[in-house]
Amino acid sequence: MRPPPPALRLSALLLFFLCLCAFPAPARSQNTTTATPAPASVEGFNCSANRTYPCQAYALYRAGFGGVPLDLAAIGDLFAVSRFMVAHANNLSTAAAPANGQPLLVPLQCGCPSGSPNSYAPMQYQIASGDTYWIISTTKLQNLTQYQAVERVNPTLVPTNLDVGTMVTFPIFCQCPAKADNNATALVTYVMQPGDTYASIAAAFSVDAQSLVSLNGPEPRTQQFAEILVPLRRQVPNWLPPIVLRNNASATPASPPPSASPNATVVSNDRNGVVTGLAVGLGVVGALWLLQMLLLVCLCRRLKAKGRRGDAVASGDRVEGGRFAKTSSASGGGGERFLVSDISEWLDKYRVFKVEELERGTGGFDDAHLVNGSVYKANIDGVVFAVKKMKWDACEELKILQKAY
Repeated sequence: MRPPPPALRLSALLLFFLCLCAFPAPARSQNTTTATPAPASVEGFNCSANRTYPCQAYALYRAGFGGVPLDLAAIGDLFAVSRFMVAHANNLSTAAAPANGQPLLVPLQCGCPSGSPNSYAPMQYQIASGDTYWIISTTKLQNLTQYQAVERVNPTLVPTNLDVGTMVTFPIFCQCPAKADNNATALVTYVMQPGDTYASIAAAFSVDAQSLVSLNGPEPRTQQFAEILVPLRRQVPNWLPPIVLRNNASATPASPPPSASPNATVVSNDRNGVVTGLAVGLGVVGALWLLQMLLLVCLCRRLKAKGRRGDAVASGDRVEGGRFAKTSSASGGGGERFLVSDISEWLDKYRVFKVEELERGTGGFDDAHLVNGSVYKANIDGVVFAVKKMKWDACEELKILQKAY
């Protein structure tokens, strides 16, 4: 049998290749049976039947970017979680203010909502002026999602015609651990930064680089801002990875999350503040009490010294026929004594006499010196005085004495 001519053979070969090209290429599997590593595409990580949904997952977020305030409450609002949950996941006080660029673990409720082929944590965001899917995904959410995934999750919205105030669901890429993982591993969505390698990321999370290969496949060639999964072992006492602990070194950790070991010892910053406040308050109260006691002691000593003084105040000029002196006390004796002279003209001028001088001049107010009633005759320095015990208000008695003498 004669062989076919060369032209016929060439035509047959071309027809064979055309038939091969006519068969459709197998599509990338996104079903729920895959067990091979499924790196994140523009639509996220694939859902898988060998994983349990929903689950607790985390995203590594760096504080202070995209206009989000350096506040745990603002970060929690962005991811639709509470400030307490963010603080708890990072062993921080709820009052702590993260530093600019500080890595934080943000807890996520990861699942495959509405039969989605990709796993994600839905985050509601209200569109503001100038916002686009791409801008929010790359700035505020730091590439933890992609604008293509946002378009797929919001099929009824037109990306190029977003009204201010429109609520948009942003899918934060996440994944649940495999059912066969007996170490209760949580998975962290990590966005690779310039200069990152599997080796550097493994060191930052205290895991081995092979675990990153097992979860994500070979290290991507174009690795900048690619989303990968990093295992987080939550059953060891110091469960936080070094990348978080290193930046939280200046902050006092709060209570560990429920998944952490009960043997982990941490101290609450709030508790330290209460103890410090009580110590300062007690110190101030003690100082005030001591000061009050010192003032009372000084006051008592002054009153006693004043009670022992028997200074007498007397008026100053001579009058014909002698001088007049008086002693005064609320009880009629003892206390302060006053000597008044020149009653006729200078009732408001006084000289000071010691009680001892009056007592010597009257023989200790002896009855032998008593003139009449409560008036005594006193001889002080060769000068004769009439001394009368009076009340505090002695004006009337002084007028009577002026008339009598």
